Amino acid sequence: MKKRISFLLAFVMTLCGCAGSVFGAEQHRYVNDGVIELSGSMPYGKSGDTAIITVVRKGLDFTSAEKLAAAQPDSIVYTGETSIGDGGSYSFDFFIEDSGEYDAYIGSSALDENIVIGISFINSERNEEARKKLLAAQTAEEAAEVISESAADLGISDDVLSDVDETGRLVLTELDGKAGITADELRLMLEKCALVAGLNSGSIDTLAGCADSFGDEEWTKFLSESTNKQVAELLSNKGFDSIDEFCEAAEESVILATVNIGNVAAISKVLTKYASKIGVSSSKITNSLCKAAAEKGNFKTLESLTDFIKSYKETSKYIQNNKNDQVSPRIFCENVVTESAKLDNNAGAAKNRAIRKE
Repeated sequence: MKKRISFLLAFVMTLCGCAGSVFGAEQHRYVNDGVIELSGSMPYGKSGDTAIITVVRKGLDFTSAEKLAAAQPDSIVYTGETSIGDGGSYSFDFFIEDSGEYDAYIGSSALDENIVIGISFINSERNEEARKKLLAAQTAEEAAEVISESAADLGISDDVLSDVDETGRLVLTELDGKAGITADELRLMLEKCALVAGLNSGSIDTLAGCADSFGDEEWTKFLSESTNKQVAELLSNKGFDSIDEFCEAAEESVILATVNIGNVAAISKVLTKYASKIGVSSSKITNSLCKAAAEKGNFKTLESLTDFIKSYKETSKYIQNNKNDQVSPRIFCENVVTESAKLDNNAGAAKNRAIRKE
């Protein structure tokens, strides 16, 4: 009977015409015994109106009543309703048992689109059990087995975990000497190891979302839609043995990918930031150098980029000043003198032609 009611409420949301829509998508993370509290304010919601919530496992197609009906019953973990309060406020309390990723769709007759809230839930009791098993692992195979069986309880999503065996190998190395690692530290370390493992095996072709795990690293600030795939390609199948080794290579790859993309402003920022790593003085990073680097592109190694910068000479007729984009006074004067000489020569030649005609 409970399942029938769940489906009925879900169908009500689809019939409202907004089941697949997203309004103000958010992401919430919970590590507890399963009690989830969601509250907020609903645009255009009137006090006393009804708000409906449907919580589903991430990935469930919620775009139509037909697709929802075809879903596995367990994919819908909660449905309910509540009265909207003053100012459009709403609040829902419900229980989730299994660790994992979920989406909560909140709708009402006042909305043309659902409010969608992503929920990342880790069952704290199961997390503690899984952590103990992982910390007790003596081999890469044992670590991989724990990760495979308890990925969600450890906080690793399916989107990140692409090579369990390689992840186990890296995790065992990273855990050496870290018996006192906290739950949050372990989760973050596992995410990093999973991503590096995917690159090692060539099963990850983009670093989109990488900043969620490596946000404490400066090089992630230079990742973009333009560079995500290039950086991943440069880092694939390298066989990294540690997170530190990966991060060192990631810095170099981000520099190369940014330069090769050819955006002058981005090139200026990344070269200025990593001038010392490249092995050049920051004074060499001029606007004209960045333009020349963008035109050349296709740098394969950091050494080739370093050589290019060191050997580059300001040969442009109009050297641009980085600060105000003005033409250098010295070059301007030289150009005026040159042009004047040309005029004198042309005048002399015309005079000679006139004499010959006479």
